[in-house]
Amino acid sequence: MLIFGLVVIYCFYADRTQVFGKSQKQFCSSDMLWLWLGALFFGLVAIRRTAPAATSDQPFLSREQSYEWKGLLLATMLISSYTGGIQIAKINAVYRLSTTAYLFLNGYGHSLYFLKSQDYTFKRCVAVLIRLNLLSAFLPYMMGTSYVFYYLAPLATYWFLVIYLTLWIGEKHNSNIKFLLGKIFVSAIVTRLLPGILEIIFFIFGIAAGSRWDTSIWRDYIASDLWMVYIGMVGSVLFLKANENSCTSTRWFLLARRYAAAISALAIPLFYLFLASLREDDEYSAYHSYVSFVPILSYLVLRNATPQLRNAHSYAFSWLGKCSLEAFALQNHIWMAADSKGLLELGAFGSSQKITNFALATLLFLYLSHRVRRAAEVLTPWIMGIQPMLPKPSLPITSDGREAKGGETLDHNQDYVGVQMSQLKSAQTEDSDPGLGSSTGDAQKSWSGELWADLRVRVVVIGFVMWFASIVS
Repeated sequence: MLIFGLVVIYCFYADRTQVFGKSQKQFCSSDMLWLWLGALFFGLVAIRRTAPAATSDQPFLSREQSYEWKGLLLATMLISSYTGGIQIAKINAVYRLSTTAYLFLNGYGHSLYFLKSQDYTFKRCVAVLIRLNLLSAFLPYMMGTSYVFYYLAPLATYWFLVIYLTLWIGEKHNSNIKFLLGKIFVSAIVTRLLPGILEIIFFIFGIAAGSRWDTSIWRDYIASDLWMVYIGMVGSVLFLKANENSCTSTRWFLLARRYAAAISALAIPLFYLFLASLREDDEYSAYHSYVSFVPILSYLVLRNATPQLRNAHSYAFSWLGKCSLEAFALQNHIWMAADSKGLLELGAFGSSQKITNFALATLLFLYLSHRVRRAAEVLTPWIMGIQPMLPKPSLPITSDGREAKGGETLDHNQDYVGVQMSQLKSAQTEDSDPGLGSSTGDAQKSWSGELWADLRVRVVVIGFVMWFASIVS
């Protein structure tokens, strides 16, 4: 909590006071090129095998590969924003593609977890929501911004809730693929076409947060990324069914994979030519919802085309992807300035050189993003009333929760929150054993303690505190 609080306070002093200097952005294509080359260099030199040599082939879009992709997407967004390239139409198109791909990964990952674990509990939902929004929900109180300003977390939250509700409704019948795909299709139609739902949600949140958000802009955000999120959901269903039926080893599947790789290798340069052919600044916006799947799915197919590609990942990009939400929010105040409209100048050691200032600010920014991410992993179970229990770092975790040994396959969807929840269930089971209690009197808790231990009560209290803080701030 101390680290989290200090970083939030540092955001205020860095961006809202005159302690550090600020400068304007000036777009220079050569600066963006060098930053991109530098990012790619660090990403390539940090490539390593995902799993020990003794383990078997990694699954399609493994956990580390997903983190790597998120790190690559975040690097694209950070560089585009820092250099001011986001104001250029074609660079802005790449920026939007990065956001859409990020949400696609979330759609795939969340759906895969729910379908595999069947864990639709309230605790799981609250744990993910806290983890997604911990930093983005606190920063507005200190910085005077709005929650939707850090739009990556709100978008991830919105789509998580949509995915959760879609899969939770009638979850007993999720084993029926026709029912499941039909349910996803209906959810997509309702989310896209049914009017008034978003306005009602924003009205409720507006009252709760004491602010008003632009519904039309937010609807554009949702509409432009909608289909890729649902494609991610459908992809998780097809992945599970293919594994259940052992389709991945059949001759027709291997042949289809080769054709898909060839088509994807051709689709990416064709999409680049299409992007280069656009002349008007806002012309791409009309096509984004319908063409964004081309580069995203093409990259996904090529990235998993061979076992060698699947079994390796870039540690640098994976490390960045693990703190992507924190870095996306913090970039506006401790890497850039004036809510990302300018650049922050640290002026360390009396230096005002551009390269030195960039290097110092970048190192500090990445380090603090990593520390806030670690702090959020500890604060999330603390807020929920769970004793923090980190997974053992000695061996990877398998799909059934055991430590990987020999040729066992890693569970690519196992995450920190999942480990917390599984360990919580184990702890509760042990605590419920009557043989473990010392006495009946020691086991009984006070009424107030039991009330506060109820997660629903904690959520209501936290919501009230945040509402009151929004009103008085």
